[in-house]
Amino acid sequence: MSGLFDIGRTGIETYKHALSVTGQNIANAGTEGYHRREVLVSERKITQSDSLSIQDQLGLGAEVDKVSRAFDTLSFFKLIKTNSALESAKTVSDHLVNLEKSVVSNNKNLFSDVNNFFEALNRVQGAPNEIPERQAALIAAEQLATRMSTFAAELSDLKSNLLEEAKITVGTTNQVIDGLVEVQRSLQTVGATNFSPSSLLDQRDQ
Repeated sequence: MSGLFDIGRTGIETYKHALSVTGQNIANAGTEGYHRREVLVSERKITQSDSLSIQDQLGLGAEVDKVSRAFDTLSFFKLIKTNSALESAKTVSDHLVNLEKSVVSNNKNLFSDVNNFFEALNRVQGAPNEIPERQAALIAAEQLATRMSTFAAELSDLKSNLLEEAKITVGTTNQVIDGLVEVQRSLQTVGATNFSPSSLLDQRDQ
């Protein structure tokens, strides 16, 4: 009967740990970066110290083999690649919109000013002695010069903003890398065991 009670005891202890893991999953259902834990239960193995008795042949009960994370590496890296491409496209789109606003403003654009200037020059060429055509050409030239100057200033501002965003991104990236280095050191300190440091792995993969 003692063998039966021992087997029952190992089963109770094993599934007590399994219930604890289930409770951990429920408690962290809304935690960002948390990956569900899974308990792998296996038959308790016979060690060299165990005697090769009939009881050993019948079985020694169950034990927790390991607690692993429900983590799909392939899907994870696909998600990272997709998010990276999305953020890159959003950044390009935002700056193209700003560039478009610089070229086109108040229903007028740089190209229309260029066309107006050359049309005014053509009218002057057709009537070189007419004062109104000359004045119109000068006004068109002044408007084009003003628009070009404004456009150049706005391009300079866009360039400055891009450089500032790049500096911020580099700084943020360096902080993330430093954090990953610390987590990796912690993982190396813990070492490779059957009970993996899941919380550290979650922090690394977040």
